[in-house]
Amino acid sequence: MTEEEKDQKTKKLGIIALATAVLSWGCVIGAIPFGVFAWFPLLAVSTVTAVLSRKTVLGKTAIVLLILEIPGYLALHFVSMAPAA
Repeated sequence: MTEEEKDQKTKKLGIIALATAVLSWGCVIGAIPFGVFAWFPLLAVSTVTAVLSRKTVLGKTAIVLLILEIPGYLALHFVSMAPAA
C-alpha cells in the first residue's frame, strides 16, 4: 500500500469519525430521537474511527467532540432532571 492510498483511507475514516460524532451529539441533545440504543453504537463507531484517523484534522475534531460529549451529556440530562425547588 502506497503512502497516497494510506492517506486516502485515513481521510475516509476521518470523515466517518466526524459524521458519526456529530450524529452522536444529535442523539445526546435530543435532535435525533433514536435514544440510547442508537447512541451507544454511534459512540463506539465514532471512537474507533477517530482513533484510527487521529493524524488528520477530521479525526482530531472528532476526538474533541467525543471528549466534550461526556460533560455535555451530564449537563443536559442532569440539569434538566433536577427537582424544582
